[in-house]
Amino acid sequence: MAQSKATSLWVVVWVLIAAAWIVTAVAALLETVLFVSLREAAILLAVATVLIFVLDMADRIKHSRVPFWQGVSAIAVAVTVLPILGIWADSSFLSQVGIVGALIVALLSPVMILRRQRPADAIRAVQGYLLGGAVFLVIFVFLGEFALRLMFHSGETFSTKAGPIVERYERDFVFNRYDGPSRGPEFIGHKEPGQIRILIQGDSITWGQGVRAESDLFSSRLSDRLRISNPEVEVAVLAKPGREIDGHLAQLTKWGEEIDPDIIIYQWFVNDIEVGEFERPQGAGRIWRRFFLHPQLMSVSYLWFFLDYSLDRILSVDGVSYEKYVLEQFSPESDRWKTFTDVFGNWAREARRHTPRIVIALYPALGSKNERILNEIYDQFALLCDKHEIETIDLWEVLEPLANESGRLFASPYDSHPSAEAHSRIAEALAAEVAQMLRGL
Repeated sequence: MAQSKATSLWVVVWVLIAAAWIVTAVAALLETVLFVSLREAAILLAVATVLIFVLDMADRIKHSRVPFWQGVSAIAVAVTVLPILGIWADSSFLSQVGIVGALIVALLSPVMILRRQRPADAIRAVQGYLLGGAVFLVIFVFLGEFALRLMFHSGETFSTKAGPIVERYERDFVFNRYDGPSRGPEFIGHKEPGQIRILIQGDSITWGQGVRAESDLFSSRLSDRLRISNPEVEVAVLAKPGREIDGHLAQLTKWGEEIDPDIIIYQWFVNDIEVGEFERPQGAGRIWRRFFLHPQLMSVSYLWFFLDYSLDRILSVDGVSYEKYVLEQFSPESDRWKTFTDVFGNWAREARRHTPRIVIALYPALGSKNERILNEIYDQFALLCDKHEIETIDLWEVLEPLANESGRLFASPYDSHPSAEAHSRIAEALAAEVAQMLRGL
């Protein structure tokens, strides 16, 4: 009878811990009446749920209504919910507390089992733990999936991650007729006399990852600005997430004659120097990604996708940061930098074959505190552009004010691509530069 009560107690413990996810779902339903963001409300209520349980369990221990070791174990298990909330809230404190709780659980579990004198009692205890763990896992999966689908009912953008939440966010995206698929304005028909064509090349920044409305992209905003004073201006975009200098060269070679641009704008980011990514640090070796159902779960499960993103975010990446990798692999004397300069030279000559009016917009690389990083690489590239007599625009000048204000520069808490407001700033900077070029046409 006592063992049955203990088992029942653990089932109740797991159910109470899963209540944090129920609270998250309730917060999603109450989003329209809360005066804080949905994310903040969910975190606040979930933390409150865990704390209430911990305080209640401490009271039970104090008044001997629950055996001491069982009560302490239950509190430790409850605290392990906090790492998820810590990731969600970008709080290292919550994550650290949760990790400590997980370690306590790992240490106390064998103590709870081995302290029993009879093997039969130990076996029944293990069965009770397994039952409680199974119940918690089922509740966690179903309620977690339900809560995330409520939280991200309209989808959300997650950096370079592609999964069900991102697919829902991008479900209404419209693409142009160029390879990629590319996103943004396009040219229709042959070039008419007096028509001015501006070609924009770029990667996921130009493509507009994290920006839902095409009208908010800097390419669309630039077109609208320029056409106010010159209706003959048209803009087209050749862009694709992850496309680097060799891809830009191939696209310019393929479409250049048909497009016949008067001005070429190339949005450049530091990863464009990578002609091949064989040594780039990455988390592909994560142990859970070896699970044979991982690809299928990543494509259908909100919970699996979110956990994969969150764990990948807090774990180290092959022992070296991307910043260190770039500085070590692409020094001015390195073979990899020479390979990039050769391909870039080919791109510059191909661009010059179509038009002498070329400008490169340098999108800044930012660190964890939104500070500018990899300045050495940007200086190297600026010298390379000078060598080819190509103008550059440093977009950091217009984006820095947004970087100093939380939530304005990035597309979402999970995506460091530029927001719609940042795209507007980029369009403003480019419009001033292009206006000067247009005076010479």
